[in-house]
Amino acid sequence: MGSLWGLWALLWGLFWGVRCPPPTPPRPVIVVHGLLDSARDFGRLQEFIAESHPGTNVSVLDLFDRGQSLRPLWVQVEGFRRAVEPIMANAAGGVHLICYSQGGLICRALLCTMEQHNVHSFISLAAPQMGQYGDTQYLRWLFPRHMKSNLYRLCYTALGQGVSICNYWNDPHHRDLYLNSSDFLAPLNDERLHPNASAWKQNLLRIRNLILIGGPDDGVITPWQSRCDPKNPTAALKAPRGPRDDPKGAQMAPKWPPKSPK
Repeated sequence: MGSLWGLWALLWGLFWGVRCPPPTPPRPVIVVHGLLDSARDFGRLQEFIAESHPGTNVSVLDLFDRGQSLRPLWVQVEGFRRAVEPIMANAAGGVHLICYSQGGLICRALLCTMEQHNVHSFISLAAPQMGQYGDTQYLRWLFPRHMKSNLYRLCYTALGQGVSICNYWNDPHHRDLYLNSSDFLAPLNDERLHPNASAWKQNLLRIRNLILIGGPDDGVITPWQSRCDPKNPTAALKAPRGPRDDPKGAQMAPKWPPKSPK
């Protein structure tokens, strides 16, 4: 009888060993800060993730802090690429990206230009995915002598494109200048044809989840609809779709999935 019970115990252990494998470790989380921020500003977020999901490896990337965040966005994209590649290489199950404000654009550019990324979820926090056009505390501090109505005179020049915020300045009253001068946002949003458009789309579509978070009260991104997905039912209802519908130039985020060039 004892041997029979031992056999049952062995079979039971084998059965549950097959049916109930050890829990999969949580995916690493990569955090990218925004304009004029630094990695230290996200300590509370790092602590919250650690408390909510024990064992999660959280990397708040300490690159392009404070004034260095004004450097051209393609330069920052390349720097962050070098930082995330080893993290991704050591994460067989993929990683999650949490990217704040300007960092959301950097992360989307990373996803578009990295052929072998393994990002599972891309969380964009208050990021100007369709650009910036409006007076905010950042704008008044950076350009105290320029009103939003004439900032295009600086941003849509070779000199202006050397400043990060000008890389996504989207003035609806000077659309042609924007399309012809924007080195970053126009090609990233597939608003200007370029040879990598199809590949960028396929790279972006490797992600499993896209979460866009934002609202009208943060006083940072203007218009606030720039961070929203028009197919998301939580997006602003009846939000203006373009400069013709809204003299202030409020626009929704790019359609999901992104369209391919004709």
